[in-house]
Formats: sequence, structure tokens, C-alpha cells
Amino acid sequence: MEKIKYLIIALLISISSFAQDSNQYIIKFKLKQSRFSLNIMSHIKDHVNAIEFEFPTDKKTYNSLSVGDKIVDDFRVGSFIFNSTFSDWQITIVDKRIIYNK
Repeated sequence: MEKIKYLIIALLISISSFAQDSNQYIIKFKLKQSRFSLNIMSHIKDHVNAIEFEFPTDKKTYNSLSVGDKIVDDFRVGSFIFNSTFSDWQITIVDKRIIYNK
């Protein structure tokens, strides 16, 4: 969870550092939990609870990331210790787009 906080802080900082380029560079992320389980309801719950969100960024960051890149893929130690389950958080880039301003 700590890495997710740092990712969001870095993204918010990048929002304020736009270059002279008037175009808007948007990256769409998907945040989901993934479990190793034979319980189909756990997999359905993970799929339903996944969220997607967009952040504007600068051109340099936009060009350095690709669709499909995993930004965060962390094993959840607490779930393993307290619930004996294997799960992790994943943040993946699912889309990129440019809004051209004239």
C-alpha cells in the first residue's frame, strides 16, 4: 500500500510540471486485487472491485510508459499472515491518449 501512495504522489507532482506543450497526455490505470484461490466467488469479487482511473501527465512520462506496463505488483503479506491467502495488488496501464489542443 505504501508504494501505491508514492505512485499517486508522483503522479500528482507530474500534473503540476507540464511543459510548454499545450496537448494533454492522459494515462488510464487499472487497480485490482488478484488472489490465488480455487473459490470462484473470490475471482468474481476481484473482477467486480477492480477500478480504472485516469491521470494527466507530462509528455516525458507519457512516452516512457506503455499499455500493459505493471506499475505495482505487490504481494499482500498481511493477507497471508492473517487469512492464509495469497493475494497481491496490481496497478496496470490499460490505455493512453492525447487530447490535442489547438
